Amino acid sequence: MGATRLEETSLTAQDRFDVDATTRNVIGVSIPDVEVKVRPLEGYPYSMIGTSAKLDEAVALMTEAVKNVVELSAAEAAIRRLAEAIAATKRRVNSLEYIVIPRILNTIRYIEMSLQERAREDFFRLKRIKTRLEEEEEREIAPQPLIG
Repeated sequence: MGATRLEETSLTAQDRFDVDATTRNVIGVSIPDVEVKVRPLEGYPYSMIGTSAKLDEAVALMTEAVKNVVELSAAEAAIRRLAEAIAATKRRVNSLEYIVIPRILNTIRYIEMSLQERAREDFFRLKRIKTRLEEEEEREIAPQPLIG
């Protein structure tokens, strides 16, 4: 057909593609969901006499190519967004694993040591009080020397 004739024919082509773009939520990430609708040709926008049969095949292949490109772009956008979400989650996990959890464990150890120290002090105080009570009982029971 030649490049000039093909270009002239393409200028008369109808806009047949409707793209419906929505989003859907996958594991908390909003990803695009794209649907391509192809309207059927309303007659032939080009002359059957002045064009080759290969043009019909090329139009059909181009229609499929456009649908595939749109779906591929949606898939690529979804993969990028999911990868970003995974990277953010990985940063959070690392933060928990290497910063937050060790701090909590250190706090737990400190509290346990403080409680153990208090328990030892209380035990020592009780022993001391018991010893004093026993000493006072011995003084009260011991015979008083008679003065007199």
